[in-house]
Amino acid sequence: MIIGSIFAALVSLLKYMADDTALREIVFWLMGGFYYVTWDDVFLLGPVVFFCFIVLWALSWKLNILSMGDEEARTLGVNPEKYKFIVIVLATAVTAISVSIVGIIAWVGLMMPHASRMIFGPDNRFVIPASLMMGGFYLIVCDTLARTLTSSEIPVGILVSIIGAPLPLLPAQKQRRSNIRVIL
Repeated sequence: MIIGSIFAALVSLLKYMADDTALREIVFWLMGGFYYVTWDDVFLLGPVVFFCFIVLWALSWKLNILSMGDEEARTLGVNPEKYKFIVIVLATAVTAISVSIVGIIAWVGLMMPHASRMIFGPDNRFVIPASLMMGGFYLIVCDTLARTLTSSEIPVGILVSIIGAPLPLLPAQKQRRSNIRVIL
């Protein structure tokens, strides 16, 4: 929270010091969207995402072992610190280059892995590619809605958050209802 607060203050400072054109660009970047993305951006982003995906997918069996806990992973010959570091670096690289091009589009990286895990189970050999495909499909649907709901394009980051923010509440609500039934 402290780091988030510091960076939010720095972004606010940038917005305060920006001229009208730069302020508009900052605001649109913060809302996230595909309106300024060019094919050059796709050619820049594509190889990075593909490389990180292939490495993460190749490490999926080690991620499965890591999910058992550090001690169990060490027992099975997997160095947890090394592979956690690799996964964090790859995930950060994909996130950083994506956000630098399209802006902040929240909830996709949080919702899609959980949704794919609910559908395909805990095996990362299936969760990783399913998360990639489901995230892409979700963004295409939201972008299509963002371009067609009104006469002007709604930034897709807004629509993704409106749809995505309540979704984590669904399992909690389902759990709460089942707890109430048990009590009754």
